[in-house]
Amino acid sequence: MKDPEGRQRSEDDGRLWRIAAWFLPVRPPSARQGALLWRDRVFFVLVLSGCAFGLPLFSSIKYSLFEGRWYNFWVFVGLYVWVLAITFVRAIPFTLRLITLLSLLYGLGVTSLVTVGPVGTGRVWLFAFSLSAAVLSGMRAGLFSVLLNAVTLILVGQMRVSGHFAWPVTTSGFAEIFSITNITFITLNTLTTLAIGVLLGGLEEVMDRERSFSLALSQSEERYRSILENIEEGFYELDLTGRFTFVNQAMCRIFACTKEELLVFSYKDYSDAETARKMFGIYHGVYETGTPAMERDLSVRRKDGKETVIELSASLIRDGRAKPVGFRGVVRDVSARVRSLREKEALEEKLRLSQKMEAVGTLAGGIAHDFNNILMGIQGNVSLMLLSLESDHPHYERLKTIEQHVKGASQLTRQLLGFARTGKYEVRALDLNELIQNTASMFSRTRREIMIEAVYDRSLPSVEADAGQMEQVLLNLLVNSWQAMPQGGRVFIETGVEVLSAEALSGRALAPGRYVKVRVTDTGVGMDEKTLKRVFDPFFTTKEMGRGTGLGLASVYGIMKNHGGFVTAESTPGKGASFTLYLPASEKQARSPETVPPAELQRGTEQVILVDDEEHVLATGKEMLKALGYRVVFAGDGTGAVEALWKNPRAADLVILDMIMPGMSGREVFDSIRRIAPNVRVLLSSGYSRDGEATEILESGCDGFIQKPFDLTDLSWKIRDVLDRNEAV
Repeated sequence: MKDPEGRQRSEDDGRLWRIAAWFLPVRPPSARQGALLWRDRVFFVLVLSGCAFGLPLFSSIKYSLFEGRWYNFWVFVGLYVWVLAITFVRAIPFTLRLITLLSLLYGLGVTSLVTVGPVGTGRVWLFAFSLSAAVLSGMRAGLFSVLLNAVTLILVGQMRVSGHFAWPVTTSGFAEIFSITNITFITLNTLTTLAIGVLLGGLEEVMDRERSFSLALSQSEERYRSILENIEEGFYELDLTGRFTFVNQAMCRIFACTKEELLVFSYKDYSDAETARKMFGIYHGVYETGTPAMERDLSVRRKDGKETVIELSASLIRDGRAKPVGFRGVVRDVSARVRSLREKEALEEKLRLSQKMEAVGTLAGGIAHDFNNILMGIQGNVSLMLLSLESDHPHYERLKTIEQHVKGASQLTRQLLGFARTGKYEVRALDLNELIQNTASMFSRTRREIMIEAVYDRSLPSVEADAGQMEQVLLNLLVNSWQAMPQGGRVFIETGVEVLSAEALSGRALAPGRYVKVRVTDTGVGMDEKTLKRVFDPFFTTKEMGRGTGLGLASVYGIMKNHGGFVTAESTPGKGASFTLYLPASEKQARSPETVPPAELQRGTEQVILVDDEEHVLATGKEMLKALGYRVVFAGDGTGAVEALWKNPRAADLVILDMIMPGMSGREVFDSIRRIAPNVRVLLSSGYSRDGEATEILESGCDGFIQKPFDLTDLSWKIRDVLDRNEAV
């Protein structure tokens, strides 16, 4: 803190020294060197000692008193009192006190020589004058005072010889004695002054170097402290017990506490047992080897209870004897970097999972397509055989059983197509509350050991989805819950609406907005973290042989993604599992499902072109169409169908077109048919679902779609629906 009064005294001293420089060649003590402080102390000691021990030697005062020279007596006493005043009154500037002291000593010497003579203390005062000047103002001032003493003694001697004044006591030959003693005095005075000047000069030089070193050290420490207090990284020092002995402000920010709070604790107080063990290992290794160490991603606990991740370095502190006394190091808060890295890893994991599911989905879709074509051949032949048999025929029930197995297999391919995200057949606005209520009611009648409790949001908006696929999603989740509760249990279903932000949808190629949420929670055995990570993988199952295919949850994942939504899973071993479905909310009004047509066959006599690259599908399809009364022309690829219509645009009333074929694709064949014979109806048939390219063809004006495998009844109704609807138009 600055001292205004001290600064004022320093300015006053400077002015006095400039005035004194006109009379004495003296230099003021340097404020930078700090000489003023020690000279002031020397001044005090010298004057106080002289006042204390010099009183009995003041022969001039005794002589004036005994001879009745009261004027001289009071002058000497006044001067003595003034000397005491300048010694003890520190408010008087040092320069003024020094000039006063030197003036008094010189005046006392001259006065004593003039009034008393050689027997007085004049030369003692002059000797004290020169020594004080040398000690308190430097060698130059001391030598000048010696020269002044010599001139003074010569002048006093000459004036005494000339009779300007008389001494009370004289001896014969006093002039020679006075001269000899003066020479001795001046010699001793000069030598003493030189010795003191050299000694004090060397002392000042040493002090100057020490003060410069101290100043540089102080500035260095200040820079060091300023740097430590302003860096972003935390800096700390520990003793060998692990307690903080120094921390900077960054450490306080990292640990959310004050310096005082940090300095009373050990590093163990801010870390859990695992982190404390790691940190002890770091410090122990540094202590044993002396080699600095670093540890990354240490989890520590702040004062407010929050966890933060730090990066820590440590090195050994040694004393002057190279003995270890503690540790110092730097702490960096890397929570943001670790959080960013974890988010990146999570996004990469989502991308990896998405790519894996995409690849497996493509494979599953291809398998489902080929399998549906095989089932089509089986289903078609079974339908034809049942058509010619009565119900009491010995083979009738066996054929019906085969038909049921075909339907079961087709359900499996539906799951594969659902997982492949190509299983969206007919999209319309759905009321999920109604669909969940119907599905849960049907499931609970067959699984009475499971109690289903549902809470519905009555203001739930509709969603645009395929009803059959959504029903499959719910059934798969309910079956999964049932299998997780072999002794029975509860399933809780809850619907609601949630507004998801872009941040909440991070890593998903979905738009933020309102989403309908369906949460299905069970009280089953739950899943560990390893199982939870693979829960949506195709063909992954924890169930024993025969109780699961590993496609149920995989198809849930695929169907939800295909509908522009997603599914999340949460579980804890022993505490059940919870699956949450999210689907974009729609503003459309929900429509009730269409009624299932009756089982009677619908027949016709129109001309039909059947296009398929599978020979067994062509053979079976031809027989099925003939059984329904239609005239049939078949083509093994799209080129054959186009050529037939090119030759005669009226050669057919309906084309049943396979979508996936070598050569011309289903889309190319459809576009050619529309150009050649725009009035011919086209019914698209595929082992794939209605999604993807099939949807594009339907939106381009295709008249209908039928999913393989289909039986004779489904085919008859679909054909009549396409032909009769177009005739009505």
